[in-house]
Amino acid sequence: MSIANHITTSLRLSCREAKIIRIGLFSIANGHELWRARGSPPYSPARMLFQRCRVDEGEYSAEDLATVSRVAATATFTSQSRRLRLDPLELAACAFGARVTEMQVRHGHIEAWLPNHTGASRKLLAKLERLRRRAKGAYIRVRGQAAFREASRRWQSFVRFARAYFLFCRCDRPRLPFGNRDVRRRFVQDLIEYFKEELSSTGLQVPAEEELHSLVRRGLRSARRLMADMGVMTVRRNRAFLFDRICSYVIDRCRGLKNEDGGPLNAKRFGQESFVKREKYSNEQR
Repeated sequence: MSIANHITTSLRLSCREAKIIRIGLFSIANGHELWRARGSPPYSPARMLFQRCRVDEGEYSAEDLATVSRVAATATFTSQSRRLRLDPLELAACAFGARVTEMQVRHGHIEAWLPNHTGASRKLLAKLERLRRRAKGAYIRVRGQAAFREASRRWQSFVRFARAYFLFCRCDRPRLPFGNRDVRRRFVQDLIEYFKEELSSTGLQVPAEEELHSLVRRGLRSARRLMADMGVMTVRRNRAFLFDRICSYVIDRCRGLKNEDGGPLNAKRFGQESFVKREKYSNEQR
């Protein structure tokens, strides 16, 4: 008997159970394709370009994505049931797919096709978890505790990544800490404080609070327009350039202001030192 058989567990899936698993796994695969083509959706945590990540969003793994695709293909059959042999990671993928399907039904993205969809999903998840633990024991006996711990860590990291980048939606989503509006307001205020210090150090007059606030907001809109032209994936790789766009917008419009004595201001732009400061500020906000 091969080693693969020693780390797998046999189970029988009905066509109804397979459909619950299959729809969720196909959603993950479709989300991956959209992510590759378009980047992260505008409301996912990945688009918080200037702010520190609040949670560990995990790590992409081509190997675990292949596991998802393989299990989706295995769960596709037309007979009433099928007996399968799956390892603990494949069983974890089945449970992940069932949870995704349940989430989509709960959010109204797809229509429930079972009389008691929630009850059927819970029953399936309990069955999969029982079999996963059995397969986990077989896996550890053959490959060792350390190998299972590493495989499990990688899978859990991929699940977090998939939830953040492939499956994130605004349905039933709790507000961010301090609220979305408060987060944006605090970010604008941070930029205002930055420009107060930077304008003074470069010999430019600091506008009044209300006028500087308006300049910062307009600079952010300018950066968003640039982001639409460049594409999301390009922006994520060049965050310092996007932040420089905001700084250039504000500085260019401050150069026409007058000194307190009525004379014209020094029209010098940010030098290399200032650009390094801005790049450092942008990196700190990631």
